[in-house]
Amino acid sequence: KFSFVGPVKNVRILQDKESGKPKGFAFIEYHDANTALSAIRHLDQVELNGRKIKVGYPAQSNLKDIARQIGQVVPESSAESGYATGGGGGIVSVADRLQ
Repeated sequence: KFSFVGPVKNVRILQDKESGKPKGFAFIEYHDANTALSAIRHLDQVELNGRKIKVGYPAQSNLKDIARQIGQVVPESSAESGYATGGGGGIVSVADRLQ
């Protein structure tokens, strides 16, 4: 589903350190911010494996600023995580409860 909006550069699935089971959160990295913004617009609340996923802005990224600059409405209460993106701004956070 995530390659629907463009090529995926990297996927990081967070796991519990003790059990090794997925925590229900992941970070999908795209090659550019526009593709990441497209993922947020088109994939938030879609069904994956029978469950709706939340696709949002990482807390420490510049994606919200970029979205505002191009005229997108950015809800302040959107799903955020603490993952830092570095410089490119092409990472989105994904929340799912598959545990």
